[in-house]
Amino acid sequence: MECVETINEGECLLVKGPANIEVKNGRVMVLGGTFGSEERIVIPRGKAVSLRACTSTTLKIASGYVERIKEDVPPQWRVAVEELDKVEKPAVVPIIGGIDTGKTTFTTFLGNMVLERGLKVAIVDADVGQSDIGPPCSVAMGVLNHPVIDMSKVELGDAYFVGSTTPSAYPHRMIAGVKIMVEKALMLRSDVVLVDTPGWISGFRARDLNITLLHILQPSMIIALQEKDEAEGILRVFSSSNIRIIRLPALASCKRDREIRKFLREIAYRRHLRGGVNVTLNLESISLAYTTLFNGNRLSADDEKKVSAILGVNPVYAESSFDTLTLILPSEKDVSQEAVEALKQLFKGKEMHLLREKTFENLLVALLGERNRYLGIGILKKIDYTTKEITLYTPVPPNKILTILFGSVKVMEDGVEIGPVRSKH
Repeated sequence: MECVETINEGECLLVKGPANIEVKNGRVMVLGGTFGSEERIVIPRGKAVSLRACTSTTLKIASGYVERIKEDVPPQWRVAVEELDKVEKPAVVPIIGGIDTGKTTFTTFLGNMVLERGLKVAIVDADVGQSDIGPPCSVAMGVLNHPVIDMSKVELGDAYFVGSTTPSAYPHRMIAGVKIMVEKALMLRSDVVLVDTPGWISGFRARDLNITLLHILQPSMIIALQEKDEAEGILRVFSSSNIRIIRLPALASCKRDREIRKFLREIAYRRHLRGGVNVTLNLESISLAYTTLFNGNRLSADDEKKVSAILGVNPVYAESSFDTLTLILPSEKDVSQEAVEALKQLFKGKEMHLLREKTFENLLVALLGERNRYLGIGILKKIDYTTKEITLYTPVPPNKILTILFGSVKVMEDGVEIGPVRSKH
């Protein structure tokens, strides 16, 4: 379906994707960025964009849902821009709020407005479940070089792999990742660093993560998007400090169901896996992290026999370190609680990691190079426990890979997300 919309100066439209907008004549402002005649605006499925006509404008809109609205952004958003103008630079500004409150949309708007003022602005994308700048499961950073309507158009500058689409899985990695990315953005001499935080803010553990994150960042300003007062448990902690706190209304048009969120993640996986091929690496020459695998020594033949007798099956691979026992089992045969208890008695004081041979198939991983520099992501396809070789699907050149970080999500080469890893400990 295709339609032509003519809007007068100051009039606004809301367009929900998927949609393709061509500016036939005139100029429109979209989230603080200006688009003129013959320029195109692409809105993917699951996202919506509001625009305001700067002059009398004609738009050709292919597909999409179109609605005339009173304001392109809430008036309070422009007040936040004015408040940021008053803050000493460089400034670190985290944007907090629950799921689907419009944090990313607001961050895009604020970034474009800061850029329009001639300042250098960096974005730290910490929403690991809905990453736009980097791949899902990562905290990513990029510098805004031109106005954008979609954060995925910001070029990836660096990333920190958390390993999960859920911030609650590894809150310590979340904090480390955000801090490191903000520091790198400041090293690039950014005047303003905007931090798009995860939407996990409800409950004690969520508040604990956000409060700790804000303490570590020592921000110049905190901006919160709320439907009611769901972020107040976090904001009250800083009410007696000298940090500016700006409270803004959430965007009603940002609601997305679980399927849409998964769909958007899969688009991101595909983008960061584009150009991938299968490569095989020798595990003797690289390091593994976020796994107990190959961090110890293979069990002696005598100990392997004892393990086999307890489990009733020969493990594909068995190793022990100072504090862990890692067993790779060949089948879907259930391990009884009695067998687990017997293993605990045999290997007293060690954590038990009982994994299936297929546990690591299609596992999302991150790849690091020299000085632990982020190179990209890959998908683990196979581990040969005899030759100690690992096969990955990745666009990263194999000669640059020095460290592999294991995630906890499974993904296919075409970006389809299979789900989380399930293992027994």
